[in-house]
Amino acid sequence: MLVEFASCIKNCTGKEWIETKCCIRYVILLYLQSRLRKLGTRCQAHVFHLAAQALISTYSKALFYDLKDAGLEFVSENGQHDEIGLVRAITVKAHSSAQREQLFKDIQSCLPDPCPPSQVFQLLLDMPICWSSTYFVDIFVYELGLQADMMAKQKKIDELMLTGEEWKRVQLFASLLAHADNAQQSFSSDKGCTLQHALPALEALHKAWTIHSDYKRYAPFKDGLDAATDKLAEYYNCTADSNAYTLSICKCLLCHISV
Repeated sequence: MLVEFASCIKNCTGKEWIETKCCIRYVILLYLQSRLRKLGTRCQAHVFHLAAQALISTYSKALFYDLKDAGLEFVSENGQHDEIGLVRAITVKAHSSAQREQLFKDIQSCLPDPCPPSQVFQLLLDMPICWSSTYFVDIFVYELGLQADMMAKQKKIDELMLTGEEWKRVQLFASLLAHADNAQQSFSSDKGCTLQHALPALEALHKAWTIHSDYKRYAPFKDGLDAATDKLAEYYNCTADSNAYTLSICKCLLCHISV
């Protein structure tokens, strides 16, 4: 019987049966490893990307700012500014010349609470294909804007100005993208497999955005949040086609069980 069992283990895993390790936990781990290698899994990082892009594109309809298009407007249908479009335009303007890049750095050094020289940054250019650039641009411009209205108190960067309410919406929008960033970070690692975090990360992000969509203060983002959670649900349902996710969780749990 043991010979047949050893043969079965070798056929399934390609590894020899080692009697000193012949415990149930070891057998299951070998089996799970062989199964996980054979099962196809979706790129969960891409799922987070699509969901975040759905949130951004549904809320902000502003085109990516082009210096050559002088007629580009940032006014939404209800008469308010599209503040995400404005923030994107700020980054393009700040990069439009060496003089403006230096001005942006000088602003950070002249604030009431100035940044140390080692912490003076230049803005990232927002990219249509990278939602995280929108997140980092939003949060950095917002934090800088808290200390000074850089377009009003320093040399004006053309007519790009955000009101107090628009600054608040930038903060709220950045806080929503932070949930996607946290979920993606929990699923990212250079040191080992993180597939076991895929389903919990998707569930946590879906729960966070669903809860926030019901809050009154997040009402302006409800359509975007609904589009984003629908995208998450669509891909979450696709995980039912593969048991690699649950197997990876089982494998992770078994690794922490003492022999």
